Amino acid sequence: MRSAILGTLLGAAITAAAVGFSEPRGSALADTPRPDRPASAIAPLAASAGHLIAVTTPGDDESSLLTVIDAERHVMSVYGIDRSTGKISLLSVRRFQWDLEMTDFNGERPLPREIRALMPTR
Repeated sequence: MRSAILGTLLGAAITAAAVGFSEPRGSALADTPRPDRPASAIAPLAASAGHLIAVTTPGDDESSLLTVIDAERHVMSVYGIDRSTGKISLLSVRRFQWDLEMTDFNGERPLPREIRALMPTR
């Protein structure tokens, strides 16, 4: 379960990074409007520096969201960025280390432990 969640997070970051390669360098950290595209057309972008992953996504018409994932410490932070003023606000911080230890959450039957109980022991 832990590796599946981590794989999903990394897969999303890699996909976003692939989209970001068409953008100018540094645009993953700040969504700056360009004359050739409207601010509302900003696609999700990602950048990685060591164990930090930064992903931007459009918010509402006036803002963007920046998610910073510290893969080493298993912490993610979400920031709101006001496009007109440049003001950055911390919206949420979560340590997801223990999330990765869960075997199931909001699952439907059969749950992983129920399937495991049906398997022959080795």
